[in-house]
Amino acid sequence: FPYTTLFRSRVLASERERIMRDMHDGVGGQLMHLLASLEASELDRTEMAAALSETLDDLRLLILSLDTSQPDLGTALANMRSRIQRAVKAQGVALNWQIDPLADLPALGPERTLHVVRIVQEAVNNALKHAHPRTLTIRAGLLEGCTDTAYLSVIDDGCGTQAAKSESQGSGRG
Repeated sequence: FPYTTLFRSRVLASERERIMRDMHDGVGGQLMHLLASLEASELDRTEMAAALSETLDDLRLLILSLDTSQPDLGTALANMRSRIQRAVKAQGVALNWQIDPLADLPALGPERTLHVVRIVQEAVNNALKHAHPRTLTIRAGLLEGCTDTAYLSVIDDGCGTQAAKSESQGSGRG
C-alpha cells in the first residue's frame, strides 16, 4: 500500500513537471515573444493573428497530450491534420495525406505521442518556410509484417537543403 501511494505521487509529480516544462518552453515562451513583439510594434495585425493561432494550436497539442483516453499515434495525427491543411493551403501547397490505420501499434503514451506530433509539426513548418514546396506528403503506417513498429515521413518537393541553406545562411538555430 505505501509503495503504491509513493509510486502514484512520483508519477503525478513527474507529469506535473512535464506539463510545466511544456507550458514554459512552448506556449509561455510564444506568448512572451508575442507580447514583446506587440509592444515593439514589430508585427502587423495579420502576423499577430497568425502567431496567436499557432500558439493556440500548441496549447491544443499540450491539452491533447494529457488525454489518456486517446493515446494512440493515429488519433494524434488525425487531430493535427486540419491544422496542417490550413497551413499548407495558406501557402498554396497541396497536402498528400497517407496515414494508414495505426490502431494495432502499442500506445506510445501521452508524452511520446506529443513528441512525435511536435516533430511532424516542426518538419512541416521547416518545409513550408525553407523548401517552398508545391506538395507536402505525410505518410505513416505499420512496417510491413510488423504489429509493433511504425514508420512516419514528411516529404516535400521543394528546393532542397542546399538552396534553403544558402537562403538562410547563419540564421538557423535548430
